[in-house]
Amino acid sequence: MMEHPLTNRTDYETDRLKPASLSCHGNPKGSIDITGGKREGGKLGQLAGAMSFVIYTE
Repeated sequence: MMEHPLTNRTDYETDRLKPASLSCHGNPKGSIDITGGKREGGKLGQLAGAMSFVIYTE
């Protein structure tokens, strides 16, 4: 029986700031949020990050 190598497909999904994110990541930049961290001054819809994932198939 012959073995076949796995093939893969890599996809990416972006994450943008949503209204609920702004209480910790929004304005005013540098002010302290509810967790004690500093706010980054982000704006609604701004790119916040990205995830990559690989789907392996036979």
